[in-house]
Amino acid sequence: MFPLLAQTTLDVQAGIWIAGAVGALGALNQGARFLDRFRENPPTHEKYATIDQLRAVNTRIDTLDGKISESFRRNGEAGERRSAAIYARMNENSTSLAEMRGEMKGVTDAIHAVQQKLDAITPEIALQARQLSKDVGRLEGVVQRGEKLAHN
Repeated sequence: MFPLLAQTTLDVQAGIWIAGAVGALGALNQGARFLDRFRENPPTHEKYATIDQLRAVNTRIDTLDGKISESFRRNGEAGERRSAAIYARMNENSTSLAEMRGEMKGVTDAIHAVQQKLDAITPEIALQARQLSKDVGRLEGVVQRGEKLAHN
């Protein structure tokens, strides 16, 4: 193919190929730089910020940072007030619940005492009811005999 290359050693051939590749890359780079000259570039003042513009931006950032910090501080204080109010209300409810439990225990004890009294009275009432039933039966018998005598 290339008679000159056929007569050289392998090291020399590798060097020639590497040199050719580097030369080709250099040529491509120069071609790209040449085309970049015709590309439209914005003016420098549009591309980069001035020191005054950077100071204005930094001032604005500092102002916003202060506002955000103040907002966090206020919201934190409001959150603490709400938390304190919630805990106070929970303590109130806890106290009220304890009072209601005490009152309910008193009512439960009173109901239990009444139940015990009813349990003690119930057999006596049942005995009196049986006795009353017997007495009513006797009275009915007396009334019937009296009616018979009155008709006769």
